[in-house]
Amino acid sequence: MRQSLRVLAAMLMDLAKELKRLDSLQTTGEEVAKVSQLPFISSRLKTGQIEDVYKNIEERAKRKKKDGPSQ
Repeated sequence: MRQSLRVLAAMLMDLAKELKRLDSLQTTGEEVAKVSQLPFISSRLKTGQIEDVYKNIEERAKRKKKDGPSQ
């Protein structure tokens, strides 16, 4: 009985580590997505097409709201 509890505890610890790793990857992915928008915003600002930037931000906000909060 004790042996199986130790095995179960070890498996739960491994699962917790993996979940923590995956959570950090998700955060990194979101930050990469934000950075990938910088060239678009920069080029639009330089050419005076600020409306495109606002439209893009509004579309992303609508998608995020529709998709719900990330878990």
